[in-house]
Amino acid sequence: MKKGLKIVLSILICTMLFSSLVGCGNQSNEKGDKVDKQDNKKEVKTLKITMHASWYGKGWQAVEKDINERTEELGYKLDFDKIAEGEQGTQILQTRAAAGDLPDILCINSLQWIDSDLHCIDKVIDLTDQDWTKNYDDKILKSNYGYNEKILAMPLGGTNFPGIFYNKKVFSDLDIEIPTDWDEFLSACEKIKAAGKVPFYVAGKDSWTVQIFNIAGLQREYKGKDISKEYIDLMTNKTNIVDYDKLKDSYAKLKELKDKGYIQENWLSDNYEGQQKAIVDGTAGMTCNATWMMEEIQKSYPDKVDDVGGFSPVFDGDDPIGAWIPNAMLGFNTSKNIDEVKDFLNYFGSIETQTLYFNAQPAIPIAKGIEVKGLSGASQDIYNEFLNPDRGQTIWQSVPMPEGVEYVALGDFPEYSINVLLGERTPEETLQDIREFMEKDAKTKGVKGW
Repeated sequence: MKKGLKIVLSILICTMLFSSLVGCGNQSNEKGDKVDKQDNKKEVKTLKITMHASWYGKGWQAVEKDINERTEELGYKLDFDKIAEGEQGTQILQTRAAAGDLPDILCINSLQWIDSDLHCIDKVIDLTDQDWTKNYDDKILKSNYGYNEKILAMPLGGTNFPGIFYNKKVFSDLDIEIPTDWDEFLSACEKIKAAGKVPFYVAGKDSWTVQIFNIAGLQREYKGKDISKEYIDLMTNKTNIVDYDKLKDSYAKLKELKDKGYIQENWLSDNYEGQQKAIVDGTAGMTCNATWMMEEIQKSYPDKVDDVGGFSPVFDGDDPIGAWIPNAMLGFNTSKNIDEVKDFLNYFGSIETQTLYFNAQPAIPIAKGIEVKGLSGASQDIYNEFLNPDRGQTIWQSVPMPEGVEYVALGDFPEYSINVLLGERTPEETLQDIREFMEKDAKTKGVKGW
């Protein structure tokens, strides 16, 4: 019995020891599984994305929110580096590029500027084979976002147009029809002024807004012409901007609005936000900006967006309407996180993300397969004018340069417009200022023909 009991006890002890070891092994595996699962999570990288401060709108906010909710799945998050507009922002980027301080991702007006001003086209990531490229017209991508037959940038945002935005109630109450030429425009201003309102609101504190009137005025130089040929001739010094009479006329017309008391007294201290508020409230009858302003109004004044109408700037009548193609976004191969940069660009270019972006910030996309809900009536009105084959053109700032032709900068357009309004420079002197800036820029870059 004792011997039998010993045998039984030995078996029980061995069984317990075996079970214990198995249990420990299971616990060890479970812990190992947890470690493996944690190890399989993507390390979250932070990607620095540089853009002008005003570009961070509702569309980007929606994209950032989506990324933040899926950070571990995607493996990255964004750090927005918001820089100044205009010449100040240009100088910031040029200084950084010269020092080799490039962000992971850059949002800019055009890819060609990377080559002509930042001189780092060789550091841009090739996006030719990314999935998102299938959603766009190949010719558009290669001509505006490509270099040496490679696609180096993706379209950012929608197509935009310069426009005059007006308060519908002001126009209705004063029985004003939409002007079709300059005389009718001045007549509308006079009626609005007589009613005690601001006829033409200028946001001089945010000087980039003031230039749009003259950007549209310059477009008239290319009416009925091959704009690519004409603009390339300007870049290569075959024509002289001093002879651009339509541009000179646009500065004269801007000054005329000021001299006739159609611009508010505090225009130099009033800003972009004030411009939007004045036009939705009806304290101002009209203002000049671009269709991107309607995106801001939809965000800030969703209940008043239908109170604003739009038409293209009027000078001679039936003026050409220029379209800004979407801005450009690209990545640099100097990034320590190139794989994540590529992943982000493919994510952003997808139909799903583009739909998210445009439904948060309605605009006119150039990608296929995107349904935009809530495009403002004012933007649609100007877009309808653009669709007239006798009027729609690429805006001169968006004309791509062929290989071997460099952009020659025209200088600080906001400053030119402000100086004319202040009476510090005449329209004639302004064109001479532009010419001198072009000469200096061309010689600095060593452009042939200058």
